[in-house]
Amino acid sequence: MDELIASGLTSSNYAITYVAGDLTIVGANQLLVKVADVDSTYGTDTTYSVTSAKYLSSDNTTIVDLTGNVGATGNRITVADGASGQAQFTLAPLSAEESTAGKLAVGNYQLGISGLVTENSQNFGDTVTVVGAHQVNAKGITASASGVSKTYDGTVDMISVTLALATLETNDVVNVNGLGAFADKNVGTGISYTIDNIALTGDDAGNYYLTGGSSLSGTDGSITPRMLTVTYTADDKIYDGKTAVPIMMNSFERSRSGPP
Repeated sequence: MDELIASGLTSSNYAITYVAGDLTIVGANQLLVKVADVDSTYGTDTTYSVTSAKYLSSDNTTIVDLTGNVGATGNRITVADGASGQAQFTLAPLSAEESTAGKLAVGNYQLGISGLVTENSQNFGDTVTVVGAHQVNAKGITASASGVSKTYDGTVDMISVTLALATLETNDVVNVNGLGAFADKNVGTGISYTIDNIALTGDDAGNYYLTGGSSLSGTDGSITPRMLTVTYTADDKIYDGKTAVPIMMNSFERSRSGPP
């Protein structure tokens, strides 16, 4: 494949910008198959569509158009030569990168042939050139919070929060995390909260984006009471006819460190 670079035009009324193009040159008796460019979302199975199939005959002057003789079963293509011969091949992205889920990873791929070309035509050879591209775009997923609860510690900070991801492709390795805070530091239920700086990590994170952006909020948070342990020692007293005794508090312990 060669690059075409235009130049030379001038105009007093327009500023002319040139965009380089690609030129594919194939030899005589070789099929040139053009495939419609495809944009797809990650995780989507794609079937390619042949838009033309032609070859230059051995006289080097006649271009034979076999577009009307193209058949397809999925991406398995058959091109008949009109004289009991044909070629068969399978279209696929070249240098394909796959995710952990076995899906074509996000990126831009040139299309080509997977495996061998089966050919029995006397009119063209078994060399087939494919022109076409496949752009795979990231898939949108949604992050949601669950179990938004902690034991009272005198702050609004979330000690831990579990974020879940919906519609991940099976076996893909993607994690999600963020920083959260409650609207109130005190014990209660139905507390509002916000989680910011939500980000995806993991081997397959590049195949996804968060549809809700990098933050989310909710009103189902809860802060539970903190357990306190208090110990006392009863002191001796002189008989006074009463059951009350002086009590001294020896210690006051919270279940974990932090402000009361």
